[in-house]
Amino acid sequence: KATVSVLNCGCRQPSRGRPARTVATMGYDPEEATVDFAQLGSSSPAPKLLVVSMHLPVRVREEGAGEWAVEPSEGNVLRESLRSLKDDHGVESVHVGWTGRSIPTEQQDALTTKLMIDHACYPVYLSDKETEDFYYRFLKGVLWPTMNYSLASSRRYHEIEQLWATHRRILSFIADAITTLYRTGDVIWIHDYHLLCLPAFVRHRLPNAKIGFFLHSTFPSSELFRQLPIRESILAALCKADVVGFQTYQFCRYFLRSVSSLLWEAGYHSGPVNVTDPTGRVTRTHVDPTGLPVDFYEARLRDPAVKALAERWRSVIPAEKIVVGRCNRFDKYQGIVEKILAFDYFLMENPRYIERVVLIQLIIDGERDHSEHEEQNAQSEEVHESRSQLVERVQQLVGQINGRHGTLAWQPIHVHIKEDDSIDHNLALYRIADVVLITPIRDGMNLIAHESVLACQESHAPLVLSEFAGAASCLGGSIIVNPYDKAGVSDALVRALEMGDEEKAVSHAHNWRYVERHTSGQWAKTCLWEMIRDSGDVHERVCGNLANSAVLEEFLSDYTAAVNSMLVVDASVLVGSRSSLPDPKIRALVATLADAKHHTVFVMSSGDKASVAEWATIPGLGVCCGNGMSVRYPDQGDVWETQDLDLTWKDAVRNLYLNFCERTPGTEIIETDAGLVWSYAKADQAFAKWLVKDLVLVLHQMADKFPMAIADHSNCVEVRPHNLTTGLVCRQLATRCLASSLYYFGGRCGVSDAETAFSVKQEGKHEGAVPNGSSVPPTDNPLTSPYLLACDVADGAGKSSSSGFQYCLSRRGMQRVLQALCDRLSAEAH
Repeated sequence: KATVSVLNCGCRQPSRGRPARTVATMGYDPEEATVDFAQLGSSSPAPKLLVVSMHLPVRVREEGAGEWAVEPSEGNVLRESLRSLKDDHGVESVHVGWTGRSIPTEQQDALTTKLMIDHACYPVYLSDKETEDFYYRFLKGVLWPTMNYSLASSRRYHEIEQLWATHRRILSFIADAITTLYRTGDVIWIHDYHLLCLPAFVRHRLPNAKIGFFLHSTFPSSELFRQLPIRESILAALCKADVVGFQTYQFCRYFLRSVSSLLWEAGYHSGPVNVTDPTGRVTRTHVDPTGLPVDFYEARLRDPAVKALAERWRSVIPAEKIVVGRCNRFDKYQGIVEKILAFDYFLMENPRYIERVVLIQLIIDGERDHSEHEEQNAQSEEVHESRSQLVERVQQLVGQINGRHGTLAWQPIHVHIKEDDSIDHNLALYRIADVVLITPIRDGMNLIAHESVLACQESHAPLVLSEFAGAASCLGGSIIVNPYDKAGVSDALVRALEMGDEEKAVSHAHNWRYVERHTSGQWAKTCLWEMIRDSGDVHERVCGNLANSAVLEEFLSDYTAAVNSMLVVDASVLVGSRSSLPDPKIRALVATLADAKHHTVFVMSSGDKASVAEWATIPGLGVCCGNGMSVRYPDQGDVWETQDLDLTWKDAVRNLYLNFCERTPGTEIIETDAGLVWSYAKADQAFAKWLVKDLVLVLHQMADKFPMAIADHSNCVEVRPHNLTTGLVCRQLATRCLASSLYYFGGRCGVSDAETAFSVKQEGKHEGAVPNGSSVPPTDNPLTSPYLLACDVADGAGKSSSSGFQYCLSRRGMQRVLQALCDRLSAEAH
């Protein structure tokens, strides 16, 4: 095949390079020297990163007389991300893909040479017949509808065997091309649904190669995916990659569920984050949404021509408010019809906006030239009719709505269909937008939303975004809508049009923080890190169930019989949130415990003094804030004692938290006097808990350099000074108050806290025992019978985050224990 041998005809053969060094240590940020990217950017002429996608990031056009002109695709995300890898880390790459056109065989050698020398692109050529069967009939006719939660026509399913054979043959050509370019140590990065099965073909030829795959489109639920006749073959082929990346956690979860339900009989095992095949080989998954090349777009946005174009357009549009919509494809999944119908409903329900608001919908129809090809081929008639019907439907609806609401001087909807995408025109259009309306009915990420956020930095135009776009999980400052709900979209438009300047600024700032930080370059670095890191560095903690209800009666008896005992209760057990006020019943319960003679009670919180202000009003109650950073003892009135601790780790941890906040919408950073908390209480719990494993692992690596301790709670991860762990603080309190016994009722604690506190329980039986790292002098009052009770808020009773705990209850169960203790104390008093 010419696509394989052409390299020998016109291009210099790359020499062999040394194998890339394996990852020595693990960390989230590739810039923190946890991955040696320099190994992928050596001076060897061998390409170190082989990027494979259906389309090359260039445009090939015929100039006549067998000459072909090649232009880079302007703003192409993959192209810009590879440029970032090269500029920032010296990573060389070669891009393998289809030219998008039929090139005569006798002209292929010259074009390949031009592409390799000028653009580092190695082309794969397809004949007209191959293009028809492989691209239009199989990819567009079968896979594309399935990936977008739709069903292919029965006609396509009936000819699936023929299409599948063609598909395998083309992938074999591409795999041969990759094998020709590959040198030991190179990393192969395959992209999108077109090449779902390519990892199997490459693995067959290169058993030891590092192969990564990233799916830019959606992945359907297992119930939809299972309708494909070739479902098992696709999944098994994809599992030949070392790493498979997804835009959202939902798509990743659907993939894992599909493997679990469809391949289990074949011996495949799907875990929370990976797939194990029958031979024991592991394929890891990761979630990392794509981003924009922000520097590139900002440079274009600053171009005076963009500003001038925006001003000219704004001066000729007869409306007070402009709603802008845009889509990069003319297909039903972009929700164009649904958007037009929703805008019609908006005008009917809000007649005050008639002659005041217009909708400008820009459609980039890059497939128009392909549609002409389809029209000439009877086999593609079905696809062509579908597109023609959509065009006709849109034109019909726009005409009806403009006739219903419009006047001679004002038309409510303007639809512009263009063949070529112009970044300058797009940015200028966003600059004049008062509201951006992006409502696909299914989309992997939709970076158009990111573009609008970048372009609206001055106007802060609100973004109304479909919940079915992957961007909805990233851009939390948007107004999220169901595009099928006309009333909901109408209400969102009203809210966006009437939004105040302050709210617009806050919402836009939220979105812009994400877009600015999560760039295409950062996405590429993270994906590359996932591909080359050692999968053996991933660790999971398995925690046991330590519930033992027999301890309760023993605890009640021991506590009431003890003299000068101490009870320390974490505030999260009492209220469930650091910022919430205690229920009057709970407050009364704590007051009763604090008033008991011969017993000292402390409430401990990781928040600041304001978070414990309500507790501080209870007479006789000791209060700790900042996890013991500041303490108000029961006998000291309003006097607080503050510890002098080393907090040099805070900036490094804060930066790490910021990275994980950008990866996990709904999370936030809470800063206390002594600690930093990464809270995921409002995020997707399954996705957040999945990422927590990596976060905690990186934090433990940082703990080797900084004096800090890590606590992995039920819905947050907390870092605080190493000598401010729960066990050490409890020991200090007990020593200061000369307590003979210590009882700790805690929220869900991490391993470091549990082990420290457990050591207090064990060592406290010996006189003078002091945990390592504590500055507290030995005491003559040993802690004779401390209890550690963990409150597992997320999972209910019976589960603990560490083996350090003796007993585990739900929060409500823990409160019942405290109530039982109050009842026992009252009975003893009477």
